[in-house]
Formats: sequence, structure tokens, C-alpha cells
Amino acid sequence: MRLALHNYIDVQEYLKRKKSIIIPIGSTEQHSPVGLIGTDHLIAESIAYEVGNKTNTYVAPTISYGMSNHHMAFPGTISLNPTTLICVVKDVLMSLYAHGFSKFYFLNGHGGNISSVDSAFSEITRDIDITCKIISWWTHPEISELKQKLFGTSDGHHATPTEISITIFLYKELFSKEMKRFNVEHPKYNWPLSPRDFKNYFPDGRMESDPSLANYEHGKLIFNRSVEVITNDLVSFDNN
Repeated sequence: MRLALHNYIDVQEYLKRKKSIIIPIGSTEQHSPVGLIGTDHLIAESIAYEVGNKTNTYVAPTISYGMSNHHMAFPGTISLNPTTLICVVKDVLMSLYAHGFSKFYFLNGHGGNISSVDSAFSEITRDIDITCKIISWWTHPEISELKQKLFGTSDGHHATPTEISITIFLYKELFSKEMKRFNVEHPKYNWPLSPRDFKNYFPDGRMESDPSLANYEHGKLIFNRSVEVITNDLVSFDNN
């Protein structure tokens, strides 16, 4: 159900029966010394492909760059400014709307995107009649409960064992079998942080997390549960 692997005749036929599309969105940013730079968009994309197949819903190409300014002190991070991301989201929506899509389900992998995507929704729905939703896969109550059960407070806020576990499940060959344990610290800070301040508070890129707790079996469990709950949420979105 990947839009990129179809031709325009296929899209015309799809639009005769369905007006919704999944748009994965993430980021390209550091995820500690052990996490993949593509973690956020790779997870969102992988969940989206599974959900798209289960629901026969097209999945648009992933928006792989996000609002990651606070990570710019770490090499490899590629960030969009909030205003740029708003424009990108609006252009994607307007392009798809022009062809007949009217229900847009953004499957998000990066918390820094939320305010910009919501702003884009607010701007664009003033002028055209579409339905939009952004859901961050890790915030669903079932996933939050599972994270707490598996990792407790050591999951933290960035480079979490939850997301590292999923990438181990998806890309096992890229990870060594053992990781050193990380100390979990809880510095006092005010958000947002500049790139310099972020690195001062979180010098190795983690935010109150211990990614060494991540493993393949946890990743498989979290990924499959995420696909399940996002599938149910998309069906509800389509039916409203």
C-alpha cells in the first residue's frame, strides 16, 4: 500500500473507494551513542507500512526530516525550522487534496514535530474542508502502560529503550549484542533548549533514559502492539 510503488491509474482507482492516506513523519537526529540517527522516521514508517497493509490504506512517502533544532550540536542531525516544517506539511496536504484525498492521518515518530504539524492543520483547515490527525505512536495509553511495565522511569524522554528496542527488532544486524549501562540523571532545565544548552544538560544525547535496557524481544512486542493500537485508531478515524 505504499503510494510510491503505485502509478497514477492505481491512485485514481483507489480514490473511487477511499479518501484517506497515512503520512509517516519523523526526524533525522542523534539518538545517543547507540541509537540510529533515523530512529524516529524509521519507526514511524515501519508501523505505517504494517497499518497500511492491514487496512488497505495508502501510505505516503515518509517526511523524514523534523523539527530537531535542539539536537544540532550532535553530528548527523538534520533539522527543519518550525516554520519550514509547517510549510512542508501544508504543501504535502494541498498536493494530495488536489487529487481527491480528504482524510490525512499523520503517524508521528518525533515529539518535536507536534506543535508545527498542529499549526499546519490549523492554517490549512481554515480554507479547505479536510480532516487531519496526528498521532504519536508511543503516547497511546496501551503503549505508555507497556513502556512503564518494561522500563519504568528509565525509559526517559529521548533515546529511550522503547524506541531503541524497536530499531533493534527492525535492524538487528546494526546493533552489538551488549551495551554498556548508562546512568540515568534528571537535570533541572527549562524547555525549549538551544543546541548548546541541550548538550550541556545531556552531553551524550540521552534525556533521562537508559538505552542499554533495550532488546530485540521487547522491540518485537512493542512494535506489534503499536501496529495493533494504531490500526484500531485509524479504523476509528476513517469511520468518523
